[in-house]
Amino acid sequence: MLCNLLELPVGMRYYISELRCCGETRARLYALGFTPGAELALLGRGSNGVQVRVRGTSLALDHGSAANVLCDSAIVRCNT
Repeated sequence: MLCNLLELPVGMRYYISELRCCGETRARLYALGFTPGAELALLGRGSNGVQVRVRGTSLALDHGSAANVLCDSAIVRCNT
């Protein structure tokens, strides 16, 4: 079952399955490394969005962008 980054538990690693957005948002996420098949670690969640690590880079996504990143089931618990 696919879930977006706002629905997934923190502290786990996932594979990105798809992006449900288009235009500039999709282009920005692709440029940041959010591509199908990429591994993503969900590091934290706050009132402004989520903190993730993708392709070796830690960054924060706002709620709108995080809702567009869909992942499959967890791989393993990540070491933060």
